[in-house]
Amino acid sequence: MKSVMGLKCGGPFVEEDDEYHSYCKSGQVIASSAFKVFRGSPADYKARFIDKIDQQTESPAMALGKMAHCLILEGRGAFDDRYEVATPELQEEVGLVNPKTGKPWGESTAAYQKAIANFRQKSGGRELCSMEQWGLISKMHHAVFENEVAAQMLGQEGMPEAVFRYPSDQLGITLQCKADKLLLDGEGKICGFIDLKTCECLHEFKRRARIFQYPQQMCFYRETITRVGKTGLSTLEMSKNFDVHLIAVEKRTPHKVGVWAFGNELLDEMEETLRAELVSFARCFHSNVWPTGFEGVQEWDW
Repeated sequence: MKSVMGLKCGGPFVEEDDEYHSYCKSGQVIASSAFKVFRGSPADYKARFIDKIDQQTESPAMALGKMAHCLILEGRGAFDDRYEVATPELQEEVGLVNPKTGKPWGESTAAYQKAIANFRQKSGGRELCSMEQWGLISKMHHAVFENEVAAQMLGQEGMPEAVFRYPSDQLGITLQCKADKLLLDGEGKICGFIDLKTCECLHEFKRRARIFQYPQQMCFYRETITRVGKTGLSTLEMSKNFDVHLIAVEKRTPHKVGVWAFGNELLDEMEETLRAELVSFARCFHSNVWPTGFEGVQEWDW
């Protein structure tokens, strides 16, 4: 483990989400989600992460995904450390309920914001999980562990939310990733990782995965983790075998669960493209020239 420009580098280690994401938002590092923006248009990356224009806030879907990840990957104990379920009694206690109607205040109202601030002060910084959210993520948790393959993988020795940060001397940029679950073999060596996704429908998942560039994300993670291992920055040894799997669970009934493997042959092919894209990113980063990607005449195809 070492520090580069004040950044903790190497891995695996644990880092709170707010701190982890702050480095990417400040432009100090490049993560897979930010790299997806760059891949679409370097100018978009500059606007969001350097000029701080078009800053995105956490959507309800993202909040639900974080809760599901915590419960499924880290268990009820970790969930209770970060969240509190908004039972009717708690809602009334902190002032979330309109006394005239008996219903919760609207989220845009001053009363709601005051109640949330009141809750956070009393809860020591924990977030509120609504009864509806709790009911949904509980069903998703049950479905994942009812799937024999998914349950076996998640039961394997490992480390949830494992952060890796790789400073590339050659490119002059720093990569980072947070593996949902890092896997360790019988000798305690790093042998792969699992990524957990929530989705609306498994039948549409692979098509949606291509749109959201999940395969590119898996490749980015593998590159970052193995680079940390190969350069001696890892606190754990790397196994010769390195497997990448994705588990997806539906957010709607019947909460079907699917498991996909990303073969090394596929990831090796994608790695060539990724490395060329990283060179392009480094060139933009150091020259501060960020093209739109639409400078010439575009060839229309179907």
